[in-house]
Amino acid sequence: MALSRMLQATTAAATLALALSACGGGDDGDAADKDGATTDSTSSTTAPTDAPSTGTTASGDAAPSGPVQFRRVIEATGIPADGAATSPLPEDCSDVPAGQPKPAAEAIACDESGIVYRLAPAEITGGVEAAEAEKPANLTDWVVALSFDNQATPKFATMTRELAGTNTLLAVVLDGQVLTAPVIQDAVEDGKVQIGGTFTQDQADEIAAQLTKR
Repeated sequence: MALSRMLQATTAAATLALALSACGGGDDGDAADKDGATTDSTSSTTAPTDAPSTGTTASGDAAPSGPVQFRRVIEATGIPADGAATSPLPEDCSDVPAGQPKPAAEAIACDESGIVYRLAPAEITGGVEAAEAEKPANLTDWVVALSFDNQATPKFATMTRELAGTNTLLAVVLDGQVLTAPVIQDAVEDGKVQIGGTFTQDQADEIAAQLTKR
């Protein structure tokens, strides 16, 4: 599947560049090579006023996993909030409970490199119509290509249109973990994207299967 444009980001203090790439519509074969935008800038989102949801039940057990969530990043380790936060971020991921957070509430989550994120309420929950592992010819690692359904496609277009050209990151949250949190360079209007990292085929297959959970 040809890449039409590349949206890249690196998480703060991380050496791994993660990419969220639009694919499908547009000019086939013209993958734009852009430098990864570092995330050491200030988020434009207002600091939270309520305590974040941590995805735990009343008994303290981890909440069961749910559909993938797409959230704006309020702040993260090394990325201060735009204003005074009401509560500090956990020092490390050992203080972040497991489990997919409740969609309607702010949340705290980590990525695999140990970056801690404070996330706005989910603007899209689920909505993935299809997902599969792919290995584009111009990349060395596997990616996960996904298509949104008819309801999520316009929501994602609006979200990426609002975030394009800003320093606010878009977090993809799966099983309580931030899978990737790129800076958005262009709006994705057609509902077709690729999530890339240093995935093996098995990892990409597993993520693709999880993304389509309802």
